[in-house]
Amino acid sequence: MGLEWEPVAPIRSPRFDAGGIQVGSLLLTIGGYAAIDEVLEVVEFYDMARGAWLPPLALPEDAPHSHHAVATDGTRYAYVVAGQRGTWCSPAVPRAYV
Repeated sequence: MGLEWEPVAPIRSPRFDAGGIQVGSLLLTIGGYAAIDEVLEVVEFYDMARGAWLPPLALPEDAPHSHHAVATDGTRYAYVVAGQRGTWCSPAVPRAYV
């Protein structure tokens, strides 16, 4: 198919169980874990047009950190719904943000 993987600038913190979504030319990585006892409370933005990571944005104080649903309108909004807050995968929370 003529497609090949190419490396891009690495993200600031390795993570797992993060949400990921594209909004316009931005790739968002939402929350996740750095380790089972360390959650990441930020959204990281990779600008695909510039090929660079932008400054992170703090998640709201009560937002879920992992196992959350993410959706977008494709051009402007990213939605983060429910999921788990805190380390060790608990507690489950019903919060939703746009």
